[in-house]
Amino acid sequence: MDRHKLSALFALLIVSLALESLFNLPVYLVILLLIIAFGFIWYSSEIRLAADVRKNNENLLHELKTSSSDSHLKTKQLLTIVSSIPFPLLLLDEMGKIVIYNTQALAFRHSDAKIELDYLHNDFDPAIQEVIKDAFILEKEQEERIRIDDVDYQAYMVPVTSHGKFSGCLILLQDMTKALSGEKMQKRFIADASHELKTPISVIKGMSEILIRDDFNDPEAQKDFLNQINSEVQRLESIVKDLLELSKLSVEQPILHRTRIDFHELAQNVCKPLMPLINEKGLKLNLDLKGEARLFCDAQKMSQVLNNLLVNAVKYSDSGTITLRTFTTDDDYYIQVQDEGCGFNVNEQSRIFERFYRVNQSRARAEGGSGLGLAIVKSVIDAHGGVIEVRSELNVGTVFTIKLNKL
Repeated sequence: MDRHKLSALFALLIVSLALESLFNLPVYLVILLLIIAFGFIWYSSEIRLAADVRKNNENLLHELKTSSSDSHLKTKQLLTIVSSIPFPLLLLDEMGKIVIYNTQALAFRHSDAKIELDYLHNDFDPAIQEVIKDAFILEKEQEERIRIDDVDYQAYMVPVTSHGKFSGCLILLQDMTKALSGEKMQKRFIADASHELKTPISVIKGMSEILIRDDFNDPEAQKDFLNQINSEVQRLESIVKDLLELSKLSVEQPILHRTRIDFHELAQNVCKPLMPLINEKGLKLNLDLKGEARLFCDAQKMSQVLNNLLVNAVKYSDSGTITLRTFTTDDDYYIQVQDEGCGFNVNEQSRIFERFYRVNQSRARAEGGSGLGLAIVKSVIDAHGGVIEVRSELNVGTVFTIKLNKL
């Protein structure tokens, strides 16, 4: 019996004794009243207690439902976040079970069956299976490079801890193919640039060493050496200039100063300074400028594109006609430079726009140039959102076709 009931009972006892003395009631009647009153108090107390218990139960049930709803919501949010991550991702628990993996990781499974997966029993690619084992067994942060279907991935393994105890592991795979390809291209570019710079530097160094000798006294040879040094300096200057131009065009958003220009007029202006060289080699120039003349582009850079293509055509032609052609469709603007020169094999067409790549090494070096002209042409056209294609046949000629959007 609780304290409140005892207090009530004691109060009833005092009241009963008072009633007996005041009204001279029979003892049995006082006892009966006392029992009825006490029963009423007891019943009221039980009802109140039951109500309190019911209220507590309702509150507890509400809290459980809220907690369950919050937990479900958080789980749903977590799955949404994991699914949105653009990299393959897996999460292992402390027992080695794979509890979460996203759509990107699903692509590495050999089936889509909904079965329980763990670090020992799963149907992921063998390379990923090894990563999962290492992540769970070693329980430490680590990185590992793997290759799947000719694609390079960097696997990041991060242990998950709770109160200082290992409670699982997160595995993230990042596609490194583009980065590694860029790294290889950079190394190759540096090697090629070093080779291209080394040749004129060696020539200049060798001739200058002869010229500064005390016993050298040959005016005719001196003049010839100085002319060659001047030629190599110009070649160095051309390489450095083109390297700087390529570096500007290699950024993600190259700066273009676009204006609406008369492209036919621009083409004629580019051709004029080249006429002495064209005439010297006994070639002919045909301007076939048709279609709409107006084009929205960077005039300076498009002049460079035309100049590089025309110079290239002159360089590799010993006879015949060089044609500069333009025509338009409803949406596109086409520019073609065609020659009847030596041409090149189909195998080389995929590499023609590579930096320092030369189809005919000996002839290209004899003709001069940096070896970067076509690489610059492609970079400029790419910056304009256009496309450049080449078609060539050995000993027949070459056609470069540029397609730009008219807008």
